[in-house]
Amino acid sequence: MALGTTNISINDIHTTIGGVINTEASLNDADIRTWGNTYAKSNFNFGAAGVPLGSGTEIALGEFRDANPNPATTAFGGTFTHKYQVNPGGQYTPNSYGDYSNNFSNPTFIGTFAGITGTHTMSSFSNSGLSSTAGSINLQVTSTNTGMVAPTNSGWTSVTFKSYNNVTYTLQRSAATFSSSAYSFGTNASWSWGQVSSAFTYTYSFADYFGGQNNRTISGGFITYLNHTDTFRINI
Repeated sequence: MALGTTNISINDIHTTIGGVINTEASLNDADIRTWGNTYAKSNFNFGAAGVPLGSGTEIALGEFRDANPNPATTAFGGTFTHKYQVNPGGQYTPNSYGDYSNNFSNPTFIGTFAGITGTHTMSSFSNSGLSSTAGSINLQVTSTNTGMVAPTNSGWTSVTFKSYNNVTYTLQRSAATFSSSAYSFGTNASWSWGQVSSAFTYTYSFADYFGGQNNRTISGGFITYLNHTDTFRINI
């Protein structure tokens, strides 16, 4: 939603980026500065700098006039780096196998995602327990929104990524199990496909970990699994 061109208030800006109406806010808030730095129109710049990101630097309310995010078609588009992992079990616990990534070339997205407006961070994308009859893939995104409103299962359609086996996969949001929470410091949203259970047939027939079991070096009987980087994006 675009802000007006006249008579805008700090409350207008605060609620536009996802804050609760009539709660405390200032132009110096990091989320307001970030949003303005990204979406403010250059013809309303105060001086030549536009809306700066540095806390305490000069800023003007009028610079936010007509600020309007362009509709996004993707979020977090770029690459993710991951590695096949074996976690040794204890005396009473078997080994576990998985692949975990929290290294993304574009880890943040500013805008509306899962019903929340603000700055969103890709926390992790992981899979575990994969086999011909079982497996779980999990996606987690956090935001800086402090309005105590939980994310909703909406606002994007699918996640597309390539694995070490050089196959591109697309997982539909509508097929995932969703959970979310809100805290005073931000929000958390999680989507999960499949489950680790011998009785479950994995919907997508995804039978390889992101990093690949064979992406490794062997020296003196020791196996070292290597990082692997592939494409990743969320489709809006």
